Amino acid sequence: MAPRRLPDRRVEDPPWIAGDSEDPGDPGRVRGPPAVPARLVVAADGRRSRLAGLLGNEAESRPNERAALFGYFRGIPAPADNRSVFVMNDRDLACSYPLVDGRTELVLFAEKSRVEGWRGADGRMQEFLKYFDGLPDAPPVTDAVPEGPLLGYGDYPSLIRRPVAGSVPFVGDAALSLDAMSGVGCGFALLSAQLLAHAFAGRALDAEGVRDGLDDYRQRFEKTVLPHAEGICGDSLVDKDEATRQRMFETICGNPELSQKYLALTGRMVLPAEFQRAFMRGLMARGSGAARK
Repeated sequence: MAPRRLPDRRVEDPPWIAGDSEDPGDPGRVRGPPAVPARLVVAADGRRSRLAGLLGNEAESRPNERAALFGYFRGIPAPADNRSVFVMNDRDLACSYPLVDGRTELVLFAEKSRVEGWRGADGRMQEFLKYFDGLPDAPPVTDAVPEGPLLGYGDYPSLIRRPVAGSVPFVGDAALSLDAMSGVGCGFALLSAQLLAHAFAGRALDAEGVRDGLDDYRQRFEKTVLPHAEGICGDSLVDKDEATRQRMFETICGNPELSQKYLALTGRMVLPAEFQRAFMRGLMARGSGAARK
């Protein structure tokens, strides 16, 4: 499936960001230091990008049915080899990360409905540790001592913006900010910056060079990043039934080549379409093997 292209709306933006303006309604000026001329301005100002607001690059909001909670603790024994532990529990993912000096980070990505009733700081902490205490293969938390309050969010929709607005490219969370369980925030920030650098490599920053570089970056972003974003947004709806999920992971785990492809997919080293083709081959091979038996 070809990646869906975001609606393109070109705006004639000045290729510079200026300081205080006499006209507070001037969209080409940002309050701050004195005016600084620039041949290319990059929007890398995060999920709540102010430049996006100034340039009319509105975010497309996608629902995310997961909440996320995390905290730091002492008193949790580290697993053998100091390994991190990930436990899939129905549609949730619980993570334990052993850190230095006897500290452990616990992270829970759970359906919103599961944590909505965890009210108050003390009650939320008690329910959080109770959840981990009931998980098989998770490290024991009986003696866990919190180092601070739980952090996280209960509602965090995924946001996707056009990678280019007028003459300004967007990178990192300013371009897209997705369900945190996917673990792509820093990775996509570096990837989008790399795509932008490659798009402008060897180009002069004159009007023609900037225009061509922006078109190149837009195409690279839509081909490389958007397919992953679509998959992540779909997964954050957590609507797979248990039987479907079980069948998917049985197929992946029963095929070494497919397992490597899945690791590459979660590491964002292959495009979703490549994994999907391999997965369909794995399903067919598994089905023909069962028929022979």
